[in-house]
Amino acid sequence: MAHRPDTAVRPWEGQIAASLVGRLRAHGHPFSLPDPAAPPEPGTILGLPAPAALPPGTGERALLALIGELTEILARRRALAAGVGRLAAPRGERALRVGLTGGIGTGKSTVARLLIEHGAGVVDADAIAREVLAPGSKGLAEAAAAFGDGILAADGSLDRAALASRVFGDAAARARLDAITLPRIAELAAYRLEAVSPGGVAVYDVPLLVESGIADLFDCVIVVEASRETRLARLARRGMDEADSLRRIAAQASDAQRRCLADIVLPNDRDERELADAVARLWEDRLEPALP
Repeated sequence: MAHRPDTAVRPWEGQIAASLVGRLRAHGHPFSLPDPAAPPEPGTILGLPAPAALPPGTGERALLALIGELTEILARRRALAAGVGRLAAPRGERALRVGLTGGIGTGKSTVARLLIEHGAGVVDADAIAREVLAPGSKGLAEAAAAFGDGILAADGSLDRAALASRVFGDAAARARLDAITLPRIAELAAYRLEAVSPGGVAVYDVPLLVESGIADLFDCVIVVEASRETRLARLARRGMDEADSLRRIAAQASDAQRRCLADIVLPNDRDERELADAVARLWEDRLEPALP
């Protein structure tokens, strides 16, 4: 089989670490990201309290869990590079972990809905990102403490435009925001994905899966594709003008970059009935046979 590259895009700094922190914390292991405001320590990726500050055996179990996660990531990456795909990973005691992604206007959300109809448990990354900065949340309180009350609307909710302007073009501010939000997003997503019964299919619906460098956290990555013309037509029906649509498409990974990290590419240029048939075949031919 043809050799495939380990990765197609440069991961955003901290994304894979944040996702690992979230998954490990969902299993009770007390990892954290380094504080971006603290003096940098070369080589530090994840933080763990000193053994003396933890109950006996906690640190050892946490490190063993981290080693297990890193070993799985390496195995998936090597399998994909060899053209084998990630579905060979053992899943006897948990759900199949599926990453679902696609550019704006490709119909990824429709695929997620169809997978739910087949029995998958689907977790929406965008919904969780809003949830961790919802009014009254610890994430919003920490963000306000870090960036000031100017990021809050009059009713106490997040003013997303104000926050975006605060961190735009400021790498240190962006790192601070990521340290607040990414572990919370990853932890909440992990709780919900891990709640899917062993032998089931747990799908993480995440638009920027490829850009964030987290593809190898999953047993299978599904990429939904559509032509630019189809995407523009769909976005126009949502009320988005062509210039804005093109800017959004250009800001995301390209089709080629997504394909490099895909186990399954799902074309979606036709009507929903044909898409439903394709998802049914995908479920019957690829996802169900992969279950224990």
